[in-house]
Amino acid sequence: MRINVIYFAVFKDKAGLSSEVIDFDGKTTKQLFLYISERYQFLDSQANCKVAVNNVLVDWDYNLSEKDEVLLFPPVAGG
Repeated sequence: MRINVIYFAVFKDKAGLSSEVIDFDGKTTKQLFLYISERYQFLDSQANCKVAVNNVLVDWDYNLSEKDEVLLFPPVAGG
């Protein structure tokens, strides 16, 4: 299936782009994150990150559908 992925902050920097369309054979947001993490060498654990599908925050076991838009947010530090 084709998934539109949007990257933020350090993920955007590591990927070298703000978004892309990915042909993906997996099913869940976790599987997508692991695939992308390996591809771009993301060092953050998915447990510390947030994911949204079609602008709604979801869990990492969310089942993706064709043409979903997935937003990946790395851990945020603040003070």
